[in-house]
Amino acid sequence: MKKLIAMLVCLCLMIPCTFAEESKTEAEIWLTDRSLELASLFNETLNSDDYISLFTPDSSILNLAKSIRETDFSKPQQVYVLPQSFSLPVMEQQLNAFIQETDISPVLQAYVMRRMSQAVPTMLIGQMGVNFAALNSILTVSNAYICPDFITDDAHVFLMYGEYMLWVTFIRLDTGVITAQTALIHTSALPSLLGNMF
Repeated sequence: MKKLIAMLVCLCLMIPCTFAEESKTEAEIWLTDRSLELASLFNETLNSDDYISLFTPDSSILNLAKSIRETDFSKPQQVYVLPQSFSLPVMEQQLNAFIQETDISPVLQAYVMRRMSQAVPTMLIGQMGVNFAALNSILTVSNAYICPDFITDDAHVFLMYGEYMLWVTFIRLDTGVITAQTALIHTSALPSLLGNMF
C-alpha cells in the first residue's frame, strides 16, 4: 500500500503543472484561487489558540500547532494543479478483488471506487502520528461552490511550503456543486515513502 501511495504522490508532483500565469487554463486559475482562499482560512485557524481549544484541551496538540506556525500557509512557495482525477489501476485491481469477497452493494462499490483517490491524503496523514492526525482534523477547512462549466472532473491542488504541503481535494458532484477540502501533509514523510519503492 505504501508503494502505491508513494507512486501516486510522485506522479502527482511530476505532472506538468502551471508555473506561469499566462499558461494556466481557466480551470487551473479557478482551482488555484479557491485553494488559496482555503489556505488563508487554514492559516487563520492554525494561528488561533482559541479556535484549536474549541476542539481539544490537549496541550500537546496545541504545542504541535505552535511549532507549525512558523509557516505562512497563505503564501505557498509553489502551486501544482492537477485538474482531473487520477487512476491507480493496481489499487483498483486489489480493491476490486477485495470487494468481490464482500456483500457490498453495486452502488456502494461505485462509491468506494470513486473515493479511492480522495483517500490518499488521509492515508498519508495517518502515517504521521496521532497528534498530527488530530491537529489535521481540527484544522481541515472545506467549502462548496457552484461548479463552473469548465471544471468537468475531480481535481487536486498541491500548495507547497517547504516543510509542509496543503493538498486540496476538489470533488465534483452530480448536483452541480464542487466541494474542496484541505489536508496538511508533512513533506518529511515523502522521502521515506519514496524510499520504499526501491
